[in-house]
Formats: sequence, C-alpha cells, structure tokens
Amino acid sequence: MVTCASFGFLASASRQTWAFARDRGLPFSTFLAHVDQRSALPLRAVAFCAVFVALIGLINIGSTVAFNAIVSLTIAGLYGSYMIAILLLVLKRISGEPIRWGPWRLGRAGLAINLFSVGFLVVSIAFSFFPPGVPVTPVMMNWSVVVFGGAVVFGLVYYAVRGRRLYQGPVVEVPVVVGRAMRTAVMTEEPA
Repeated sequence: MVTCASFGFLASASRQTWAFARDRGLPFSTFLAHVDQRSALPLRAVAFCAVFVALIGLINIGSTVAFNAIVSLTIAGLYGSYMIAILLLVLKRISGEPIRWGPWRLGRAGLAINLFSVGFLVVSIAFSFFPPGVPVTPVMMNWSVVVFGGAVVFGLVYYAVRGRRLYQGPVVEVPVVVGRAMRTAVMTEEPA
C-alpha cells in the first residue's frame, strides 16, 4: 500500500515542481521545466523529486531525531499552506470583496468555521515544533523551527532579490480548437 501511495506522491510532487519551474518560481527553473519530447513527461522534475526524497529517507538511518524533525517540517509546511489559503479567504470576506464561489460553500457558518480552522492550525503548527520527549537536551531538541524559519527567510530573500523579476504569475493553459485538432495554448495573462 505504501509503495502504491509513493507513486502518487511522486507524481504529485513532480507535477508541482514542474509547474512552479514552468512559471519560473524555482531556482534552476529552465532545467526543471524541461519536458522530454519522446515521452511528453517532465522527467527532470520527476528525477529531482525522486532523488530528493531518497536522500531525505537516508537521514533516518543516521538519526531518528533528524527524521522526526523533517516530518514535523512537513506537517508545519502543509498546515501553513492550508492556513494561508484560509486567511486569504477570511480577509476577502471581512473586507467585503466579492468572492467567486465554486459549487460548494459553507454559507453563514463559513466565516466562523474558517476562523476556528485558523486557530486550530496555529496551535497544530506550534505543537509540530515541540521536541519528541522530556528532558529536552540539545541532541533531542526538535530544531525544525529553526529550519522552517530559515526556509521562510530564504524564500523571501530569493523572491526579493531575483524571483519578483522572473515570476510573472501562474501560466494558464487553455484548450484551443484548430481545425479538428485540439491543442493547448499557453497564456501568460488571466483570460477576461
């Protein structure tokens, strides 16, 4: 079961890596965004993700504490991404800005549920940085909060120095009918 799930995780991670690279949102974007002509797959992004995950898996051999820190970083990153999306929705609702709703919404309870979710996520992220046990020693300390902070600072500095000039926003692909063949056109601006 884990092996089958791993293929799905790899496919998802490599697809996201390729999409961010295509949008020039990652370092080495031109290399990672390459799509193999023969297979029509982003093989470089797949290989990068597979090697990266394998190297992280090797950390568990050397130190269980370090591996647990990586797991807590994963939890904090995932919950942080949820929290950003929810906070942006809350800000739009509070400011009265119009929201283009999808087919499903929470109705009047939505704002309260979103605020509760943000509170839950803040607590969960904080607890993900706690050490695995007591007494806490420098060896057993969960240093993932330092790594998380470092990654956030690195991302902000990279964006300020280089990324804001390269990143133009997400590329939107729309199907275009040409004769009888359907092809994909890449648009760099959001369609009206």
